[in-house]
Amino acid sequence: MKATIAQANGQVEPDHLDNLILGDFNREEKLKVIKAEIHERLLIHSTLLEDWSENILWLWARCQPSNNRHYINQWYQLMSHIQNDRANARRNPSNALELLPDVDFQDVRIALANINEAMEDAVLDVDIDDGEDVDEALITEAGIEGALATDT
Repeated sequence: MKATIAQANGQVEPDHLDNLILGDFNREEKLKVIKAEIHERLLIHSTLLEDWSENILWLWARCQPSNNRHYINQWYQLMSHIQNDRANARRNPSNALELLPDVDFQDVRIALANINEAMEDAVLDVDIDDGEDVDEALITEAGIEGALATDT
């Protein structure tokens, strides 16, 4: 991806990433945020797979037909790949989240936090008919205030 952007020298055709609303981020900053999010999700997924590994191996040994047993090698390869990625990240933490050049990641984190806050505010303020904003006078007029109190 970096090579494509570098080769295009800023002349990359607009695509769906340009349509994403991420504050005032330019294309590089959007890619940086997306890459960080994908990396975070990959770490979570890898942790989940590692947690499952012992159970997978136990189940595989007991539940798979003998002619399928060779497929467990794919699981071993996946676990090996995950362990290598983690070892590489520990050896060189700066490469764990290698990001696009010329963008201050700290600024991106701050902006992303603000976007999340703004998004939360927007979602919470959306006029949804959930009953929480009902006028109490309407409840009294309808004669259901007792029913509502015992409903919970």
